[in-house]
Amino acid sequence: MDILENAGEIEIKGEQLYRTMALESPVNEIKSIFGFLAGEENLHFEAIQAMRKHTALPDIALSSILSDAKAEFKNLSEQFSAPGTIAIDREFALRAALEFENKSVFLYDKALSELSETVDNDPSRRILDQILDQEKKHVRLVESLMAFQRHPYEWLENAEWNHLDEY
Repeated sequence: MDILENAGEIEIKGEQLYRTMALESPVNEIKSIFGFLAGEENLHFEAIQAMRKHTALPDIALSSILSDAKAEFKNLSEQFSAPGTIAIDREFALRAALEFENKSVFLYDKALSELSETVDNDPSRRILDQILDQEKKHVRLVESLMAFQRHPYEWLENAEWNHLDEY
């Protein structure tokens, strides 16, 4: 299996993962964030398919996913501001998403390293660079979701107990 075929399969699995997580989430803002992620995974798949078939490469716009998600986080923080409120009870799914995104980053790093350095202007290199950048943003976004989920527990631990002296 070549690296582009592997990348295509990973993008399909990623889109399916995020669509499932969106359907299962009871929180509209989380549904939106997972929808953003699924949409980008689909765009990545289309770009990979175009590279494999040697057809015209789609234009992958600069991702606005972090700014779009920021607005959703703002809404979430207003809804879940009370200590002890769990915003997302899906840590196992978020861990799977983070593992998936880290695997994608590794794969695209590897794909770029395998391209000849003499083809810097190659459209495939440009698309892979853009996808890699977007996958890194996905990692940051999933990590932020995980931190948001843990926030009530960390708040209790950090604010209430860490100021006490050791015995």
